[in-house]
Amino acid sequence: MSASTVRDRNASAWLLTPDGSRTRPDLLDGMRRYADTDEVDIAIIGCGAGGSVLLQRLARAGWSAVAFDAGPFWDPERDWVSDEAGSHHLYWTEPRQIGGGDPVPLGSNNSGRGVGGSMIHYAGYTPRFHPSDFRTLTTDGVGADWPIAYGDLARYYADIENELPVAGEDWPWGDPHSYPHHAHPVSGNGETFLRGAEAAGVTAKVGPVAIANGRFGHRPHCIYRGFCLQGCKVNAKASPLITHLPDALEHGAEVRADSMVASIGFDERTGRATGVHYFRDGVPRFQRARMVAVAGYSIETPGCCSTRHRRASRTGCATTSTRPGATSWCRARRRRPAASRTRSGCGRRPRPRSAPSSSTRPTRRNPTSAGTPSRRCRRCRSRGRST
Repeated sequence: MSASTVRDRNASAWLLTPDGSRTRPDLLDGMRRYADTDEVDIAIIGCGAGGSVLLQRLARAGWSAVAFDAGPFWDPERDWVSDEAGSHHLYWTEPRQIGGGDPVPLGSNNSGRGVGGSMIHYAGYTPRFHPSDFRTLTTDGVGADWPIAYGDLARYYADIENELPVAGEDWPWGDPHSYPHHAHPVSGNGETFLRGAEAAGVTAKVGPVAIANGRFGHRPHCIYRGFCLQGCKVNAKASPLITHLPDALEHGAEVRADSMVASIGFDERTGRATGVHYFRDGVPRFQRARMVAVAGYSIETPGCCSTRHRRASRTGCATTSTRPGATSWCRARRRRPAASRTRSGCGRRPRPRSAPSSSTRPTRRNPTSAGTPSRRCRRCRSRGRST
């Protein structure tokens, strides 16, 4: 795919300053800013790998869109340094733990802090899943099969590899494919490994990395300074801060940094998502929105989705996925009268009951007192009557 073709779809690399050090100041100064009272088309929770791409695509399609991030809008030239000790501000180190009967505290660096997310401080490695990774239960008897197949994503892999862009050798495993940029040279240790692998008859390849091998737009070539995990001050390594957000701003999107989303707002009567509750400068606020997308990585997304799912039994808001790690959607859906409704938010046939008020939670029937056997819903873990 040619650079001009990429530019027609995403001009971010050409919207940086000529030296590639940052997004053009005029885009930041002139960024569209919506009022909390404006009902935007979509509010996106998280401005990292998933949220930033979604923001750019929807802004290009003419949507009014706001992406929220709990951290700052980084200026690489000002905020990043070529030093490990001076880069801890890039990491989200607030305590998090996995709940349940035996809660486990997570590590101290679970995701990224600030606009661009964890791609700010990842190493740049960008392999594709193999086709077999989508059906591990069927082929290996472990995990769960995906509801989609590799073929459903193949063209999107190619699109994002051209936009980042990705450099690597032709890949012979899984679905064989090539990359838009040639592989980077390896170190002396890497050369020794490749020679040893060849002598042993083992196929070895230089892995794909989202680091420009040559000038790309206004982004410079990698200078091999070794600080990929500290933000890449020269902006050769891809992150949404330089790969998708400049084009999103050019097309009227807003990035609302330093804004921690607490929960999704719902209309208790209709079950429609109405926006997001968030904190900025310690002040609670609410942004109105017709639709909400949750893109908070595998750490923050489950917490936001679990809050949404607990409320789903009261609002009828459909849950599209309970699996962490992917962008989740909170769709606006009008709730039908109980007499004509055949499915609840979790997919089971609901028990007849009076509509709950906005201030009280519905009372669950004790399954042992019911005359019909009950079973536990695998998605929302609540008990529903067998049909």
